[in-house]
Order: sequence, then structure tokens, then C-alpha cells
Amino acid sequence: MNRKIKILHVISDTNLGGAGKLLLNLSECIDKRKFEFIYALPKNSLLYTQLNKQGRVFIFNGPGDRSFSFSSIPSLCRIIKTCKPDIVHTHSALSGRIAAILSGIHKKHIVYTKHCVFDPPNSLWLLVQKLLYKISDRMFTGKIIAVAEAARIELLNMGCDPKKITVIINGSIPQRCITKNEKEELKKSLGINENDFVIGIIARLEDYKDHNTFLQAAKMLVKKEKNFKFLIIGDGSKREELKEYVKELEISDNVLFTGYITDVYKYLNILDINVNCSIGTETSSLSISEGLSLGIPPVVSDFGGNPNMVINGITGEIYPRKNAFELYKIIYSLKNAPAILKTMQKNAANDFKRRFSAENMAIQYDEFYIKMLNKY
Repeated sequence: MNRKIKILHVISDTNLGGAGKLLLNLSECIDKRKFEFIYALPKNSLLYTQLNKQGRVFIFNGPGDRSFSFSSIPSLCRIIKTCKPDIVHTHSALSGRIAAILSGIHKKHIVYTKHCVFDPPNSLWLLVQKLLYKISDRMFTGKIIAVAEAARIELLNMGCDPKKITVIINGSIPQRCITKNEKEELKKSLGINENDFVIGIIARLEDYKDHNTFLQAAKMLVKKEKNFKFLIIGDGSKREELKEYVKELEISDNVLFTGYITDVYKYLNILDINVNCSIGTETSSLSISEGLSLGIPPVVSDFGGNPNMVINGITGEIYPRKNAFELYKIIYSLKNAPAILKTMQKNAANDFKRRFSAENMAIQYDEFYIKMLNKY
């Protein structure tokens, strides 16, 4: 094939979450001599401005943030017939896969990415989900990409064909290291003192990210020593509730809410530890890998793909989900063992280069797409 291979990416998210960041990173690093990426987004998507710099962007009708919507299918069909892609790559977005089949795209040229994992639902709903997975797998899907081993296992548990599944770990673009003066200015603007130990959590403010456990551990740490600062980076429906919880715990002087920010890398630069408390959806967290690129050790829950992101005791630490006391103990021991923390920082940066760079991820996608077209 002498011309560029056209890949249409269909993503239903309106927010800039893990799937959106993955798509941005892949778009930046994919070999543009071989591939042309085209994008189909819902109205009001936060991805529009950034993806519009990477390639053609189409807007489809219907509600965002839904994998399936009847009202989305006609406009997605029109988009597919207009751009005539070689491969339709959906990020969940079942409507996109159905539209591809209706538009004459062969199933073998349709792929979707599994971005999230969940705890199993009740038995009746589990049976319904398995049936839906099997139907969509057999009728609308040629290949599936799992962004973590945990996602692959969930797909298998749902009855998906193991021969269709390829694991490609999310990769991040190395974050910019800011200067010492920039760090000092940022800390000063946030009221962080030079000798404060700074712990951050970068996540949407939702129940499944379990900020409560983070704050409970913060309370124990502050009770032990005062020179801790906790950055809650992100926004979401639980913002006001979490702010009230901080007041109840009487740690308002130590906890800072940044809200949604675009320059997350600046805040990563001032962290000593990067925490992920997820109890739902987590596969291969980009906030963890972005921190690793700067040598920031992660401390993560044992949910989903988190354990595979960390070499326990080497690049970071893993604690039992929802266990604030264990989280407290890990952070406190690292804070008071600077030599161990420094070694862990070096190991974290090296592990990023080895496993989590966006360039390595893009090479895997390159090979995947080529194989997908040449195999048949």
C-alpha cells in the first residue's frame, strides 16, 4: 500500500480522560509517513481543539459519554462514507462499530480499545453483559486492544475470543522538567514551604477514584508530622463533598484543590510521591506513567492494572485498596527514608523508558495496524 493508511478513531468521551490522553499521545507519536488519523467526536468534546491540530475532525450527533446511542449511528455512517477509512478504531464506542458495519467496512478492519476494568456486577447483570459482549465481539469486531493485562482478563471473563485480543500498554510522552526557580515559584503560589513533603493524587473527583482513603491517610500523616502537603489535582462531581470532608478531618491547611488544570506537568514536578487510590476502572494509568517519566515514585492501590504499573518496592509501592492505614504507613516510611526514596526515583525514571513511553507504544500500534491489514 503506497498511500497512507487511513485510520478513523471514534471516541464518545466529552471529557479529557485516559482514553482521550491515549489518543493524543498516539496521534503525536505515530509515524505520519505511514498513517493518516481522522477523528469522530461528539459535540462539546474537550478533545476537539487538540485533535484538530493532528488531523481532520468530524463531529457526530447524539449524546456524548455513551458507548451506544441509536441517534449517533446515522451521522457516524455519513462520516465513514465520507472519509473512507481503511480501519475504524473505536474507543469503546459500540455505535461506531455498528456504523462501520452498516457503512460496508468489513469486520476484520474494525478494532476497539478496552480502556477500563470494573468489579463484576451482580450475577443477573453479569449474564446480560456477557451476552452483549459476545454479540458485539462476533458481529462488529475484528480485533480488540486491551490497555493492560487486567483489561485482557476482563475481556476473557466476558467471553471474548482470546485470538482477537492484543495487549498494548498505554504510553505517555515524557513530561517537561521545570527549572528550580519555576518549582520554587509554583510552591510559593500554593503556600508550600521548602521543607514540605508533597503528595499528589491526579484523578477525576469521583467515587471510583477513592479520594476518601487518600484523605484519611492524610489525616494520619498530619497528626504524625505537620510538614505534609497534599495536592488534589482534577475536578469532578465529588468536589464540594470532598472539600467538606477535608474540613471535617481538620486538615484544610494541608490539602490543596487545584481543580482541572491543563499544565499538569508543572504540578507533577513538585511532587515527592504520586498516589493512585482507584477502586474502579483503572487499567494503565497515564497519570502514573507521566509521573514515572519525571522519576516520581507511585504509591497505588492493588485494583485493576495498578499493580502492573509498579515494581513493588523498586519503582514504587502497592497498598491494599481502601486501606488508609497501609497507605499512611507506606508514605510515612518513604518520607523518612530519603536514600530509599532517591533510589526509587531513579528506578522509576528508568522503568518509564523501558515500558511506558508513547514512542514505544506507537511502534506497537504501527505493527498492529499493518498486521491487521496484511493478515487478510
